[in-house]
Amino acid sequence: MKIAYFIYSIYAFFVFQQQVDGIPQLADDILEPEPLPFTFETLGWKILGVLLLIIAVVLFYKWFKNFRKNKYRREAIKKIQLIETENSNNQSKLTMSISF
Repeated sequence: MKIAYFIYSIYAFFVFQQQVDGIPQLADDILEPEPLPFTFETLGWKILGVLLLIIAVVLFYKWFKNFRKNKYRREAIKKIQLIETENSNNQSKLTMSISF
């Protein structure tokens, strides 16, 4: 069935192609408009740029505010790490003194 359909489609293509070639052209060529230049000089791009800039500034402000608000946490983590290193040094000193 598929082979018959394929052969018929080839036959139809050549038969209809010959009929189309014999018809005189009734219309002129299609007139295409000039291509539009793609530039960022229109008002919409300027509005979009300003909106994106405002969004970026607001997001940076929120991040910076949160960063400053968590300063005490960063300092606490540094102190805890310092205490842990001191304790590990003291621990090693104690084990050395006990082993003698």
